[in-house]
Amino acid sequence: MSPRRIHWRGHTYPSIGWALGDVLLAFPLASDQQVAEWLNVTPQTICLWRHKVGIPEFRMRNSKSCYQIQERLGRCEKCQRTIRLKPAQRRRKCPGCGGAIELTTIEVREVKR
Repeated sequence: MSPRRIHWRGHTYPSIGWALGDVLLAFPLASDQQVAEWLNVTPQTICLWRHKVGIPEFRMRNSKSCYQIQERLGRCEKCQRTIRLKPAQRRRKCPGCGGAIELTTIEVREVKR
C-alpha cells in the first residue's frame, strides 16, 4: 500500500510525514486537531506521525521551533536562585536551600491551556 498524497498550500507531498514538517515550520504552535483539519486527515494520524518524527505536543513546543521544548525559569523564594523548570512543572523544591519554587499565576494559566 502506497502512502496517501497530501496537498497543502499548492504543494504535493508524498506522505503526511513530509507535509507535517512544513506545516509545523509555518505554524509551530498548531495543535494536532488544527493540522488535521488543514491536511484533511484524522488527528490520530497526525499524532502518530508527530511521534514518529519526535515532535513534542503543542503545549510543550517552543514558539520558534516545533522540535524544541519550551523552557521556563522559576525563582526560589528564599535564596533568589534561578532554576529551569520542565514544561509541565508548576512547583519544585530548590536544590540549594530547600525552599519552594513556584510559577506566577500568569504562567500557570499558560500551562493549563
